[in-house]
Amino acid sequence: MSISGNLAGISFTGLATGIDSQKIIDQLMQIEAQPLQRMQQDQAILANKQSLFAQFKSLLTAFSSSVSTLNTAASFNPITASSSNTDVATVTAGSTATAGIYDLTVSQLAASHKVSSSAQSSATAELGLSGTFVVNGKAVNVESTDTLTSIAGKINSTGAGVTASVINGGSGNAYLTVTSKASGASNAVQMADLSGTTLSSLGFLTGAASFRDQTGTDTVRSYGFADASSTLSSFIGTSASGSFDIGTGTINIDFSIDSLQTIADKINAEPLANATASVVTETVNGKTTSKLQIVGSGGALPTITDTNGLLEDIGVYGRSYGNELVAAKDAQYTVDGFSLTSSSNTVTDVVPGATITLLKANATTPETATLTLSKDTDAI
Repeated sequence: MSISGNLAGISFTGLATGIDSQKIIDQLMQIEAQPLQRMQQDQAILANKQSLFAQFKSLLTAFSSSVSTLNTAASFNPITASSSNTDVATVTAGSTATAGIYDLTVSQLAASHKVSSSAQSSATAELGLSGTFVVNGKAVNVESTDTLTSIAGKINSTGAGVTASVINGGSGNAYLTVTSKASGASNAVQMADLSGTTLSSLGFLTGAASFRDQTGTDTVRSYGFADASSTLSSFIGTSASGSFDIGTGTINIDFSIDSLQTIADKINAEPLANATASVVTETVNGKTTSKLQIVGSGGALPTITDTNGLLEDIGVYGRSYGNELVAAKDAQYTVDGFSLTSSSNTVTDVVPGATITLLKANATTPETATLTLSKDTDAI
């Protein structure tokens, strides 16, 4: 006898013994899987507990943060600030402010210096000028192929604290403007032709050189540099050398070697200078700079002849601007009758813990506002 056909899927379970061995195997496997199932259940329970603990920790942290403010006296002394005329000034109070009432008058707002070239034929036409000029102690090299637009880009790349822009009013009405990024009289733009006549030719500078920062009949100062000991070429970005006469003496200087301090030392070592020199620091809006200061003997400055224009390059001398669009000005105001000035319209050091923002001024009839700082009971 023979059997043919497809036998796949046919099993003979318990054929000889009558015992269902497959069922026994399945039950044994179920029994063996129970520890794994219990572990999976325990894992799920632990994951749920972990999630609950994470939520509890988050809530506890938030609660702790809120409660911690009760440990400081400042939490029970918050100050609210207001201005009676927000068109004139606004005021905000910090955590260290105390209650008070202040009468404010504003006669002048601080302004950023802005100067311009004379009208040029085009913003993109080659100017045919070459040389090097200085803006705020940074050298700008100009080639004959440069245009107003390319010169603006070169000025902006120096990091001189100014913004150069081009105004294109059509043929014959293109202008290059330079604006100080910081307001105040002490942040007036300093410009000088180091070699060539680019600035003069563009109409930025005009007239004879005169002392740029004269603080008295016998005292003049240079532009402010980062420190007193680094070489001038490291600040300016180029070298120059020459001399200047002071009194009946001559001082030789080289930007690649000399610093503000060595120039001061040379003046002091010259017996015919009839002046003394030093390096002084000045801090404006948190920025400290070093300046060469020259003080004449007997209450008057000696004759100083800037033979090679080097003193003009470092801002002891300066020329008039051909087109001064906005003069560099300090804010002028009073608080409770006390006359004050600020290089910025944001004043942070007059009323302790408070910031005053000046917004409107009138030189003839000063604008007024009452600033009130009082305890904020709602916040408590």
